[in-house]
Amino acid sequence: MIVDCSIFSKNLDLIEMRLDLFNTNMDKYVFFLESEIDLSFIEKLKIYNLDIDFVIMNKFRDLEEITKYIINLNLNYEDVIFFSEENEFIDLNQMDEIVSRLQFSPVIISHKKFIDDGELINFERVKGTTAYFYHQIKFQENILQKILIEKGKENFKISLPLESGFLA
Repeated sequence: MIVDCSIFSKNLDLIEMRLDLFNTNMDKYVFFLESEIDLSFIEKLKIYNLDIDFVIMNKFRDLEEITKYIINLNLNYEDVIFFSEENEFIDLNQMDEIVSRLQFSPVIISHKKFIDDGELINFERVKGTTAYFYHQIKFQENILQKILIEKGKENFKISLPLESGFLA
């Protein structure tokens, strides 16, 4: 199973874009939201006929709460979890390489970033989405915090970033 977990603040249009891009590749979506969303928006998404969870955060970007939610999904140990911000879109054509690298450690994926200012793509590569096996999160409950801190450092040594891209 492949699970897409994303943190969303305001731009709900990006949820639809994500579903359009990934709908044949993901088995489940979990959207962590900073505030309540309009029920009509949730109704509108039913046309996708996908397994989607909306989680309203008590404290936005609370990685402890997010980790607990992911652990309670009761996935299989080798299920893959992608964790990203709302504007990070990866190239799933590299799934074999991602899974291969996950055997050793979580992976930080380098990709192009969506910009909501009339431009569709920021062509500078950024360190973005992180990928994990379920068991890496289950048995190292603070791994999201550790990896996201490392992601922000210039010289991270978790693994080499994969080159990916939005609509590349």
